[in-house]
Amino acid sequence: MPRFGVFFVPPARSPFFRLGTSIIGYDARREQATHPDNFIRAQLPDFDEEYIKRPYKHGIHCTVVAPQACRTGDLDAISYEIEKCLNCFAEETQFELFATDELVDFWGKKQQIVVLKYDANPAMLMLHTLLVSQLAQYSIPETTLPTQDLAHEYHRIHHFNYPFIFDGFTPHFTLMFPYKGNQHVQVQEVLYSLFGQFKQLIVDSLCLMVQADRDAHWFIHKEYELLAYPKSE
Repeated sequence: MPRFGVFFVPPARSPFFRLGTSIIGYDARREQATHPDNFIRAQLPDFDEEYIKRPYKHGIHCTVVAPQACRTGDLDAISYEIEKCLNCFAEETQFELFATDELVDFWGKKQQIVVLKYDANPAMLMLHTLLVSQLAQYSIPETTLPTQDLAHEYHRIHHFNYPFIFDGFTPHFTLMFPYKGNQHVQVQEVLYSLFGQFKQLIVDSLCLMVQADRDAHWFIHKEYELLAYPKSE
């Protein structure tokens, strides 16, 4: 059973994409690993390839619709729904991400998830919301519904299979997970020196990405250039 997700993958020629790919070690656009010994990784203190175990299967990306299990035969319908949503936005609509004050952040109880954290502009938030609501019908829940301390998270999972959606949507790019080092301040400084220039990101395309099975790399099933929408019937 495959899994699908809707991701923003920065353009292949962008410095942001090249930097992120150098750290993570996998280029989803070329569907190949990058050279493990490079100048960018060398700047990170005590870098270990174990640190990029989770993001390595995806490559650098920002999740717009979280990974969901689906039927292979539903991928065409999922693609149609994405295009249907994109067609509903005016031609001049700008989809943007803005860096939060801290930008480089550490998430999780053990502070092992290293992310670049952004806020979505209103159009991007509306697009996320519309896609989540429209694509949930194709999702096959993979686990038993967990007990949630917060009622709204319970309902989000029950109806849309994921808790971090709508007003809980936090756009981010995961660079390392699990980070097991103890030099958080140094890592934060290095990553800010590399990515601090990217305060604003224009989301110019979205990718429907697919993972054939849990051990496989994600690949781009179809990419949607946002300037091509809305399309006439």
